[in-house]
Amino acid sequence: MRPGGKSGSVFVAREEQLALFENGLRSALKGHLRIIVISGEPGAGKTAFLDECVNRSRAIDSTVLSAGSSCYTVAGSQEEPFLPFLHILDVISNKGSQNSSWEQIRRGITDLAPDWLQVLPGGDFAAAVIRTAQWRQRKFGDGSGAVEIRRRLVQYTNALSLVAKKVPLLLWIDDLQWSDNASLDLLAFIADHAAEARILILLTYRSGDVAADFVGRPHPVRKLVSKLARYEKCVETALAPFGLNEVQQFLTASSHRFPAEFVKRLWRQSGGNPLFLRECVSLLHLRRQTTLSDGYQVLQQPGVEIDIPLSLASVVGQRLDGVGTDLRRLLRYASVQGVRFSSHVLAELLESNELAILESLGTLSAVYQLVRESTGREFFAGLGVECEFVHALVQQLVYDELGVGLRRYLHLAVARSMEASLGTSVIRQTADLARHFELGGDAEKAIGYYIRASRHALGALALDDAVARAQSAAVLIDKIIVLEHSEVHDMAQIEAIALLVEGHYLLAEYEIALSLAEKGEDLCAAACATDSQARFMYFHALILEAMGDDGDALQYAKRAIAALGENPSDKRLQGDLYAYVGGAFRMLPPAEIEAALTKGFDLARKYDLPETEVRVLLHRAWIAAERDYRSEEVTEYCKEALAIADRLNYMAEQIVCHRLLAHSCRRMGLADEALAHNHTAVAIARRSGLPMALHISLNSLAITQRTVLEDWNGSLSTVRESLEIAHQHEFAVSRYVLDNWFAIVYSLGRWEDARRVQDHLSESASDTYRRGAGFQRLREGHLAYGIGSFRAAAEEYTESIQLFEQSASDARDAKLVEPFLGLALVAAGHPDAGLLRLEAARSFWKDRHPAILGQVLHGIARSQLANGDFSQAISNLEEAQRLTERRFSRNIWPTAPYVCVDLGAAFLALGRNREALDCALRGYRKFKAWHHFLCGEAALMVGRILLAEARVIDAVPYLKEARSEWERLGLTYQVEGLRLVAQAYGVEFE
Repeated sequence: MRPGGKSGSVFVAREEQLALFENGLRSALKGHLRIIVISGEPGAGKTAFLDECVNRSRAIDSTVLSAGSSCYTVAGSQEEPFLPFLHILDVISNKGSQNSSWEQIRRGITDLAPDWLQVLPGGDFAAAVIRTAQWRQRKFGDGSGAVEIRRRLVQYTNALSLVAKKVPLLLWIDDLQWSDNASLDLLAFIADHAAEARILILLTYRSGDVAADFVGRPHPVRKLVSKLARYEKCVETALAPFGLNEVQQFLTASSHRFPAEFVKRLWRQSGGNPLFLRECVSLLHLRRQTTLSDGYQVLQQPGVEIDIPLSLASVVGQRLDGVGTDLRRLLRYASVQGVRFSSHVLAELLESNELAILESLGTLSAVYQLVRESTGREFFAGLGVECEFVHALVQQLVYDELGVGLRRYLHLAVARSMEASLGTSVIRQTADLARHFELGGDAEKAIGYYIRASRHALGALALDDAVARAQSAAVLIDKIIVLEHSEVHDMAQIEAIALLVEGHYLLAEYEIALSLAEKGEDLCAAACATDSQARFMYFHALILEAMGDDGDALQYAKRAIAALGENPSDKRLQGDLYAYVGGAFRMLPPAEIEAALTKGFDLARKYDLPETEVRVLLHRAWIAAERDYRSEEVTEYCKEALAIADRLNYMAEQIVCHRLLAHSCRRMGLADEALAHNHTAVAIARRSGLPMALHISLNSLAITQRTVLEDWNGSLSTVRESLEIAHQHEFAVSRYVLDNWFAIVYSLGRWEDARRVQDHLSESASDTYRRGAGFQRLREGHLAYGIGSFRAAAEEYTESIQLFEQSASDARDAKLVEPFLGLALVAAGHPDAGLLRLEAARSFWKDRHPAILGQVLHGIARSQLANGDFSQAISNLEEAQRLTERRFSRNIWPTAPYVCVDLGAAFLALGRNREALDCALRGYRKFKAWHHFLCGEAALMVGRILLAEARVIDAVPYLKEARSEWERLGLTYQVEGLRLVAQAYGVEFE
């Protein structure tokens, strides 16, 4: 029996589950989202339990608004994306129509969820619709599908939250094992983003169906429930079979009084399955084996003489035997459509008047209780009344009665009837049509609909469904090609493989996607399908880039451009390819980059390709920031891109613009502006439900906190939040986040943490990613430098420079490492060799990047201090201080306070003790506030200056602090140096 069905239906037992429901509802009423998952075998009473929960919710709080839907399997295929949630939203919008303020709520839903809802003229609420992606106008793998799906998830969640502020919601979805993947994603999203909404969600599924793998992977429902349970966002309960006492309760509550021995037989034979019990009792009535006595149904003959079927299937089968021939034939024909069926299609199959069909269905419902009219509003115009079998087992039994030839004929007839009736609404039934045409023997039609179904599922990011449907198309095509090969079949095969490539790519199954992309390229070459071949090459590039092989990815993109030629039909693909090449500014000469970006921009403007235009502008902004270090140009390009992104609601591009603007402001030392852009990026990512964008945006905020605001602990906390987002949503942590995490924990002297992060980075870097290998060696150099292994650090820095020289189109990456190499050589006792490296770096960075130039000047000054050239060292340190104060720097440790400490050393050497102490204290206070590993070195310098002024009592606490810091960090060589300083001044502080 369906939720909201007959009020007089029988419900017994399940006290534990009902208590769980009531506690969950009361918690939801207080503003805490609750999700309860109910599992059980077929016939365990899951649907009856939902019905009881709906009834009890009204008794607990009469304002509770309940809405739900059931998932169905139709002709062996799953539902269309989001269908149960469309039913729910439609029910919500209409159930509240009696409320005087509901019109405001409905208008609010329309504003919050424009992609889901349409309002008809006159203000009536129309059926919900999904606005699918315009596939012919969208490039493969560009992420716009991900952005679109996230926008829909946000809109739906916001709409539910709005309604829940007015009335508490009880939402239910039955038979979740047949749900589409997009709906499962929406469930997970609601669990994550509506935690404080007054909503209780009940979900049921068949435990046996979910235990089996789905398309070679764990069943999506099992994955969802496990994930929700892991993060304590749901509770799960199983409906066990009835015990003997519960069977007796059921019979008594339904006004039956049977002998105890018969009840025991019934219990043993049924295994305590509630559906078996109900069907068996119905069978007794159908056979006229019961009679009414004192208000109870009793057996007309001894219980030992009454046959009890051996299984649930057999009891349902015997009930069907009581159905007349014509009605039995109607049931068989209806079963071809699936658990749900259309009265209009059924009338066409039986060549009968639809009114007569509806009358017969009424009899089957009222007398035999085998079918019923579906709950919820009709979503598919032209198919008549939508009905359903009371249980999937009934549908399966009558379907099995059909012969193979008749099944094939009927499936084809169903497909043709649906196709003719649906018209423009056919997109919502493509999977069902494909399956019917396949089972009906029309492979050509089935292929076409499987491809359309795969596109539709891909547009909703129901990726497993998309892959499965494209695979079904590919299998059918292979069978046809063996018998009859044609150009049409070649193009269909290419299209199916393209969909498989995109599906596997979005699932991060890169090896599979790469193999299919190569197969697609070969097929396109043989079929002379140039544009399609270029598309596969583009996908090849995207996959290689995702695998870390940037160099080969760039070559494939160039090959795709060459394959398209100068005047291809697919202008969008051509523009996106030029934009892609233009983004490889670290691997190509500036002239080639400029030519690619100019070409992409011209195509975007000429053919109205706003996404391509935004990509080009953002690449130009990155180049201005990372290669040319022109912050004003960054701002100009970002504002232009942001205007387009805002106008077209490109949320991902909006986020990138704000991150870039924050980057530019950091460079210019504009702390407040940088922070504002970072917070805007984070807010958009949160609001839009884009976890990867939020992951990266939080990292950008952490960089601002560390480098401009000097809030190291706040920065570390933000990075941890970014890492938690990746863990929660189960995607790989970005290398940029790991790199920032390394910089923070390294600077705080947490060597073991830094080593673990470095190991994570090593695992994520591809062997073919030379630039990544260069950064690996750079970090190894830092680790060696931090513990005082300066010679080893110099070797690692040298190796890093060599790797960068092999992988980059210019000297920038290598020149970033050179200051560190110079410092390591100076610290290792080779100041002259270090000075040569530092002078070369100064020549490069002069007029390019003030903060990096300041870092270089600091290194030169250290070399000069080592050689006793104190006056020149002071000049360079003061200039370095001016260049680095409150400026963003790539340095692994802050340059400005380190400069202060070395100024203290230089002034001390010249006898300018007061200036020395002021400078050293400024550096010390910074490092101490940050808990930086250089705090010990700064404390020692303050102590040395105080000792030089004979202020021993004042100096000793600083000397002790230096020793404590170095012992904590395990820097024994520094502790030994401290002892030598103490001995030189005759100080005892052990």
